[in-house]
Amino acid sequence: MQVGEPQQPSLRQFSRTVVTQLLQRFGQVTLMIPRPHSDTILDQVEARAYLDRLYMERLPPTGSKVGVARCYVCSHATRRPKAKKSTCYRCHECQVPMCLVPCFRVYHTLIHY
Repeated sequence: MQVGEPQQPSLRQFSRTVVTQLLQRFGQVTLMIPRPHSDTILDQVEARAYLDRLYMERLPPTGSKVGVARCYVCSHATRRPKAKKSTCYRCHECQVPMCLVPCFRVYHTLIHY
């Protein structure tokens, strides 16, 4: 590089210049304001402790029949097509029959499924 020649901008400076020019020409600059978190650390810890207590168990047989029931999540779905799936598992804590995957996690983490 000789004396008097302009120095090339760094990659960061070049990228910032290009993005600024594109936004000035084609769009408005909008600042993203982060949403405040509604969950406190204590709420998160309590939720994690609750989820750690949960596990699946087999449905007990009723009389001479094998323990089978209809999956609660599959049959009460609102965001996806309802299905009539049979399962032989339930949540130990809730006593609700549901499929192992993905209904167990969906039931305990989503309000509308």
